[in-house]
This record gives sequence, structure tokens and C-alpha cells, in this order.
Amino acid sequence: MGFERPTPEDIFAASEHEAAASPSGGDSNMNMDKNKNERPNNAPASNEFDFGELNAELEAVSGPKSSETEIRAKAREQLEAAAKERLESVQKMHQAQETVIKAVLEYDRTPDVRLVGDLWESKLVELNKIEAPDETVPGEERRERHANKVYRAKLDLKGRQFNGIFKPVLGEAHFYDENVRPERRHRKDWLASQMDAVFDVKRSPVAVIRELPVYDEVTRQDVMDAGSLSEFLEGEVTGTQSNWRTWADQDDIGRIADFHYIIGETDGNDGQYVVQTGNRIKNFDHGEAFLDNPNIKLKSAAMEEAEQRGLAANGDVLRAANEFLKSDKLQAAAAQAFEAAFGRESGRQRYGLLKSRVERYVENNGVPYKDLRRNGAWQIIDRNKKE
Repeated sequence: MGFERPTPEDIFAASEHEAAASPSGGDSNMNMDKNKNERPNNAPASNEFDFGELNAELEAVSGPKSSETEIRAKAREQLEAAAKERLESVQKMHQAQETVIKAVLEYDRTPDVRLVGDLWESKLVELNKIEAPDETVPGEERRERHANKVYRAKLDLKGRQFNGIFKPVLGEAHFYDENVRPERRHRKDWLASQMDAVFDVKRSPVAVIRELPVYDEVTRQDVMDAGSLSEFLEGEVTGTQSNWRTWADQDDIGRIADFHYIIGETDGNDGQYVVQTGNRIKNFDHGEAFLDNPNIKLKSAAMEEAEQRGLAANGDVLRAANEFLKSDKLQAAAAQAFEAAFGRESGRQRYGLLKSRVERYVENNGVPYKDLRRNGAWQIIDRNKKE
């Protein structure tokens, strides 16, 4: 990565400083010049409530009219409870991410810890909602449209500005994963970033969990939301009308295909790849991976392309998978990340399915394409191909 390997203490000193500086998880001193989140001009200030509206709702369910003092106390109680829950979730994600990075550093991996620190420490300058997608719009224009509720974040770190993508709680649309709690769906992109480091893939955006203020259309005010903040992948976003496959080399395709099998990707369509400088391909949006249902068919354009080209397992990913199965530390770090993302019971179940796919991948010396086809466990994307 072009930098000296830091010690674990060096890596996380900034994170600890941020947590100590702010009881809300490090964002109380954000420099936010503007927040373009469809806020109406007559919206109340962020620390005020529309007591008439709130009182009407309370009266409808409880009968007697509440005083403004009672409403304020109830609202404050709810806000404090929500803030405490957010802070606890952010801390769990940070701790799990630290554990993952410490574990992979022992195996000659070079996760981009500087970018992790940048995403944790940077101040928010501007937050802009990305509109819903139009499948007929290809290429760069389609970058501004998205199926999920996501925002482009302009960030500043000591005078250096860079871009990120923020997916808030309830920002992840879903199709197959009905058993995940809605407020945990956005954590899948974060978890994919951790597993990318564990399996030495280096093709997913770096992501952290962090609080940012998002305009809430119901309360008509900014509310702190602990979402997934990831790096913005510079390059051309490919879509259904552009063929990223012709630009991708075997290393890119093999890495992403093997990774998609390991994480159980069920929505790896052609519109989730970025072609960067030098034709380097990166893959984003893993909201339909890590399912707890082993019977859902996998879907991955990279897997499809890898099989068509007859690619063997990627050497780096296969080596990392072997190391993972032999290392209690790597397995414990991965399990901790799953539990942080999904809770204890669901996290353990989903981690167990990932581990079983890793075992099959290593046993087969690569993705078991023949088994997937034989068992009907693979959904073909290219309509010109036959199962």
C-alpha cells in the first residue's frame, strides 16, 4: 500500500481519541456547512419538536392531553435511549474492526488502515441524497442513482477533502434476506469490508460504522444515524448497457468471483462494478450477501465470467482461505464481526454458513461451480447463457 506497517496501537490511537472527545461517537464537533437532504424551508431547528403534532399523536393513543413539559420529557427520554443504542452499536463495530485488522496484520496483509482512520476522523462537510436508479441510464450518469437509500458524503480531514458513501440505518433495500432486522441491513457493506481484509481480496470499498446527521422527513429535523460510511470508488460505474467484463483481467475477476462465493452473494449483478484507472475492477453493494438461508441461489456476474473463462482459484484468496481455517485468531475475529453486525444468534448462524463455504472452497481448490449447477444453487445473470 506504500506505507510502513503500523503497530496496532498506532492504528487505533485516533479512534480512541475520537471516542473520548465525543459522547455521541466522535461527531459532535462536525463541520457541516450544509446538508442537502430534501429539507423544506420551513423545517424546525434540529433541536426543536413540533409539539402540536406530537401532542395530537399522543392524545390519539392515550386520551388525556399532555403538557409541553411532559412531551419534552418523553421526547428527551426517547432520544437518550436511541443515542445510547447507537453509541453501543458504533463501539461494537469499531471494536470488531480493530480485532479484524489486528488479526490480518499478523498474516502479511496490508489493509488500508489509513483510509479506515480517515473515515473515522474526518468531518462532514456536505451530505447529498443519491436518487433512485433508472436502469436505462448507463455509465457515469447512473452513479447518481441507486436502489438503496444512500448519500454521497463530502468529508474533510485536516484540510484534505475526499468523498464517501453513507448508507444509514434502514437505507438498505432487500429482496431475499427477510430474517435480518431492518436496522442491521446497512451493516452488510461494513461486514463485506472486514471479510475482504480477512480473505485478502482487495476489491471491496473500505467501510466503517459511524454516526452522521441525516434529515428525517417525519420529524423534519436532522437526526444522528449510525450508518455505513465507505470510500467513494472513483471511476466509471458500469451498468446493464456497458460491459465491464471486457475490461477486467483474470486477477480481478478471479478475486471477486471467489469472494462472492465465500460471502454467499445473491445479487452480484453487472451494475455493481467500478472500472478504475488502469482498468482495475472493484465491486460494491453487498446488501444481499451473508444470508442465513443456505437455499437461496447465488447470483454473481464475476462468478459467471470466471466459470466461462475457466479460471482457477485466485492464489491470494485461496491462500488466505487456508490460513483462515488454520487460525483460531482469524476465525474469532470474523465471528466477532458477524455478531457485531447481526447479533449473537443470527451472527453465529450466518458465520457458520460462511465458514462452511470456505471449507468447501478449500476442499475443491476453488469455487465448486459444478456442484452449484448440479444442485440448482446458482442463478444465471446472462440471459444468453443456458443453465
